[in-house]
Amino acid sequence: RDEVFDEFQPRVALRWNVTDDFTTFASWSRGFKSGGFNNLGSAATVDFFFNQPPLVQAGLSISDKFEKETSDAFEIGFKSNIAGGRVSLEGAVFHTMVDDTQFFNFFVGPFGLLRVVSNIDEVSITGVELAGRIDLTDQIDVFGGVSWLHGEIDKNRNRPYTEGNEIPYAPEYTLNLGAEFVEPNAIMGADFVIRGDYNVVGPTWFSTVQADSVNGFFTQFGFGQNDFTLTKRESYSIVNLRGGLEKDGWGVHFFVRNLLNERYLEEVIPAPEFGGSFIHPGNRRAWGAEISYEF
Repeated sequence: RDEVFDEFQPRVALRWNVTDDFTTFASWSRGFKSGGFNNLGSAATVDFFFNQPPLVQAGLSISDKFEKETSDAFEIGFKSNIAGGRVSLEGAVFHTMVDDTQFFNFFVGPFGLLRVVSNIDEVSITGVELAGRIDLTDQIDVFGGVSWLHGEIDKNRNRPYTEGNEIPYAPEYTLNLGAEFVEPNAIMGADFVIRGDYNVVGPTWFSTVQADSVNGFFTQFGFGQNDFTLTKRESYSIVNLRGGLEKDGWGVHFFVRNLLNERYLEEVIPAPEFGGSFIHPGNRRAWGAEISYEF
């Protein structure tokens, strides 16, 4: 099989330095992701097992080739320094319109496992980001950021009943807070550095099928429709610590990831027409050490 996917990708950006410490900007850009091919026979397999009566009759539209993905992204924001540069603050508002968003579908049935890419016809995404940093002293910095995102499926020929649902794999919000302490020349001329991070990831859907009830493989045997209301991952938070010595590009660090041993799901992979989901647990507490050199 052979196919050429191309796209003209212009970008326009404007910046206004209002003062030496305050800058605003705006931009528009075209994004592009190449199309490609699913396994040969994917369309026929899905059509036979899930579309033909008297089986599931899901009305799916899968092709052996998936189309390129294009997007138009608009952004406006600012960057600032306050208190002689000891405080920095930046923020942005963005809106993105995506055509033919590429999305992995996971199918399970008598044929085994099949993962194919389909295109979501139209998606719109709006978001806000805000981040800042404060130098409390010459040794202590605190920093943080927050984002909010709303993405909606406007048109989806593959699963029309998902139109109006949220876009998958996009948390509703994220939050990160942290602090860093640096003691210069603490040991043999090396700086002692310790940093802590607190990260929050908001509720997330992992499929276009969300609070929907759909026919599944076992519906034909009288087991009713499959309810996917519970496939949304709830919010979770992670605490990470990192500390060590740094000198002349060299670093020796100890770290602890997920300090509080939080239980959370890294990913949920629904198989709507089969009636279940595959879950991938997140990593539990882990600790270790590393040696690095920057050049």
